[in-house]
Amino acid sequence: MFKLIGASITHRTWGAGVIEAADEELITADFGLAGHRKLAAPQAFEAGLVWFDNPAQQAAYLNALSGQNAGGQTVAETGGALREVEPPEDATPTAPRPRNTAPGEVPDAPAVGAVLVVGEVYPNATITATFQVSSQAGMRRSKKTNSLVLIAKHDGEPERNPYQDGWDEAGRFLYTGMGRIGDQSLTYAQNRTLAESATNGVRVYLFESLTRGQYTYRGRVVLAGEPFAVQEHDAEGRPRRVYRFPLRVVD
Repeated sequence: MFKLIGASITHRTWGAGVIEAADEELITADFGLAGHRKLAAPQAFEAGLVWFDNPAQQAAYLNALSGQNAGGQTVAETGGALREVEPPEDATPTAPRPRNTAPGEVPDAPAVGAVLVVGEVYPNATITATFQVSSQAGMRRSKKTNSLVLIAKHDGEPERNPYQDGWDEAGRFLYTGMGRIGDQSLTYAQNRTLAESATNGVRVYLFESLTRGQYTYRGRVVLAGEPFAVQEHDAEGRPRRVYRFPLRVVD
């Protein structure tokens, strides 16, 4: 367990800094002469743009992003502090595992999302414990549960979430890929996982957040078509290419 607030970090361009604030999407740090800067978390750390000065802290943070620590416990984030959370007893369904119901699913893949109710609102800690994913980022991958959790935020804070996710007239959910700065890539991190989800066996689950800290479960989703590129502005206000993934709810 460690505190993000007050941690010393180094940025490839801005140099030494200290974390002042942190939430599920952004870290704000004071880089002295370079000013107060907002960093997309966890992408900036995963890409090597910024790192913790303390190697142990760096390792612990990267482990947290994978949804597990060395002891196999899940991780939740509260007030800038990462803490360990034991998965609840009902995190694994006791019903027989379903056979394939959609192209690309692995036979007998565990239906982790079956323990949640579509339309119900859950806190971030429940998502973390149920799917055994990181408490941060909008696309959360768990190899242990073979899941990809998608978080779409509509909480009225564009600085925290510049993505324009939403439902189209055909009833599909258009989800924007990972990457807040510069052009997005379909081969980058969880963009690739989602793009290949029709064949890689990963089950995908969708949540929407209308109020900060509250997440409405929409159910399991699959690709409803090929991802397509659109032009938007990134977190720094510069035009860039982003990808939309059309999704449909299957249960």
